[in-house]
Amino acid sequence: MSPTKQFLLIRNRRTDTLETIDFGSDSAAAVAEYTSQEVAHRGQPDVEVLLVGSDSLETVRKTHSTWFPDYVRPTLKDILARMDRTPEPEAHPA
Repeated sequence: MSPTKQFLLIRNRRTDTLETIDFGSDSAAAVAEYTSQEVAHRGQPDVEVLLVGSDSLETVRKTHSTWFPDYVRPTLKDILARMDRTPEPEAHPA
């Protein structure tokens, strides 16, 4: 199992930008910078700051996909198409 890494995400919804900072396993530095960024962006409703622990940035992209500018919200048609591709369970003769 990979050690947990700390990722700081700073998203500006107005400009649709995201800054990511990888702190590795340095939790103390990550929490200190998170606190600093929260203070720096206080009163800026378009800026959100999030500290996430994960094995990799790729996992964070999956678990927090809506935070990333290249996120595309699936349509109902996309969701239904994926459901149609789900294999049916095999019937077992009685």
